[in-house]
Amino acid sequence: MGENTSLRARMTDRGYRQTELAEALNDALLAITGKRGTVSDRHIRNLLTGKTRRPQMRLRLAFEAVFGCPAAELGFAAPPPTARTPTEEDSVLRRTFCTATTGTIIAAAAPTAAAAPGAPWTVGASDAARLRAKVARLDSADHALGGTRQLETAALSYAQRAITLVNSGSASTRVRSMLYAVASDAASTAAWMAIDGRRPQQATAHLDRATALAGLSNDGIVQYRVWNLRSMLSAQQDLRTDALASAQAMQATTAARRDPMCASLAHSRAGLAHAALGEHSRAMRAFERARNALDNAPEQRRPEWMSFYGEGEIDGLMCVCALTLGRPAEAEAYGHKALTYLPDTLARNRALYHVELAFAQLRQGYDEKAIATAHTAERLGGTAPGSSRLRVMLDDFSAELGATSDSTAARAYGHHTYR
Repeated sequence: MGENTSLRARMTDRGYRQTELAEALNDALLAITGKRGTVSDRHIRNLLTGKTRRPQMRLRLAFEAVFGCPAAELGFAAPPPTARTPTEEDSVLRRTFCTATTGTIIAAAAPTAAAAPGAPWTVGASDAARLRAKVARLDSADHALGGTRQLETAALSYAQRAITLVNSGSASTRVRSMLYAVASDAASTAAWMAIDGRRPQQATAHLDRATALAGLSNDGIVQYRVWNLRSMLSAQQDLRTDALASAQAMQATTAARRDPMCASLAHSRAGLAHAALGEHSRAMRAFERARNALDNAPEQRRPEWMSFYGEGEIDGLMCVCALTLGRPAEAEAYGHKALTYLPDTLARNRALYHVELAFAQLRQGYDEKAIATAHTAERLGGTAPGSSRLRVMLDDFSAELGATSDSTAARAYGHHTYR
């Protein structure tokens, strides 16, 4: 039995204390298994001293997630040749780990600077930038996977890491503001995962946290993002006036005043809210402003979470608007335009707008065409397992189809289940 120098070297490189590593592993276990782990600093100490040389499968996967390398590179002993045959549970855990998109996605954020035990370290702008890049990777993964609990958990861990850096390190006022902005952005990412996953209570809690952190950051774009998500969550809960008020708050932010792209998205949210309130003329004027603002938006670097927005998204939102206002023919036209512009990388959004298109076709009496479009949405949605919004919309489509059509195709679709 000897000291595990490989693990100690990795911890030093990442700046982990024993208690911090234990917390990161517990976060990773939650992402992998759905249940938060119970790793303590005592477990880490036993691994460092060599008292424990071979952690269990779950913990090995968590270590691989946190450090982004195979467990063997952390100095853990390989299973002996006589070890038992891997069980189905082991295989499921391994698949779960792999489909969580890689260790850099599901791992809790690592400290970005090493320090002597008990001493504060100097936190710089580069530390905040590294954390922001990790949050951006989650936003990018969301386009393909949808709002999974794993991504939500990872986002919360990044928010907590930013707060830990604020409170444990020595940082200038500017860097503290940057870290608060990263924390707010990460909490907003978690909120979005919960919205897409149809978990409104969690989404509300995450947004409350994001709002407070955005205020501390004094960063216009993170405040703008909070209002954008509040508008979406309110619309999902059928709180139509709240959705409009949040969209108007988006329009009043410095981000919307300075960047036509932000102004465009704010007008689109307002247009949806006006449509939900039955205000056709105001909805159309809002979308006209959205298009004009988008036309004037310069090419510039923007946050990853905004990468979904463009000409195709406006057409998709206008499809939703026309359906809400009872204009299915217009909705179908907008739906086709949206799918022409939306890139294949936005798999979840393309699936959602296929369902909106299916509704538009169904409400014009084109049952078979609508069913075919819905099946296309299902195929696309298979790559975005975390989007409960898509499942709910397909269930609603099936119910409306059953209530309005008695065709053989409609009855067959009614017996079909989307998973």
